[in-house]
Amino acid sequence: MTMHLASRPANIIRRVRLPGWRGVLCLVILTPALLAAQDAPGAAPGLETPTSIAQILAGRKAFAALPVKGKVKRDIKMDDQTYPMDDGPSRVVLLKLPDSPEPYALTIKSYQFKHAFSTTYGIFVPTTVVLDGDFAVTRSVPETALQWKSESMMKGARLQVTLPFTESQKGERFVLLYTRGRFVGRLTPMADLGPNVPQRFFNAKTTAEGQIEAEMGPIKNK
Repeated sequence: MTMHLASRPANIIRRVRLPGWRGVLCLVILTPALLAAQDAPGAAPGLETPTSIAQILAGRKAFAALPVKGKVKRDIKMDDQTYPMDDGPSRVVLLKLPDSPEPYALTIKSYQFKHAFSTTYGIFVPTTVVLDGDFAVTRSVPETALQWKSESMMKGARLQVTLPFTESQKGERFVLLYTRGRFVGRLTPMADLGPNVPQRFFNAKTTAEGQIEAEMGPIKNK
């Protein structure tokens, strides 16, 4: 008589002593699937990633579509949805990149602002993440890459960064902006007040709200 061995691994029986019950042992049967789930690595429960947030917003069509030439503006408001992330909760802006036959540059600007009668300026300090059509992160720009730009006759003081999009980046489709929520409220290096205002009278803090501008244009030769 031929015996067939089962290909399915046997269940594992684990003895567990329950606290408060002397001498009582419970037998817990752990299936292979449950063991795999216990050992599986991954993000902390309840936290979102740039990929998952971009997928959610794209599914809702909750993004700003960028023109091939021109700009879009978005206010980040206190009643906007907040997403739990590794660096703390953050409100976000999702930009959809255009289909452009030519290389281009995208300049992200976050403007400094001040509430009425306040001596403290605020600014949303963004981390910039670029994603492809499958929402995989292709590159990211940390807040340390942002540069201060002083107030002018046409534009207010701001933090900004410029990203080139060349032939090799044609598969990139979205840009997500978020801030490190655990640092909201900290002082920034300075408030950019222009040449006629003493720096010592004002502070600038990172905020959970802000004013974002994204501008498309040609890649400038350095």
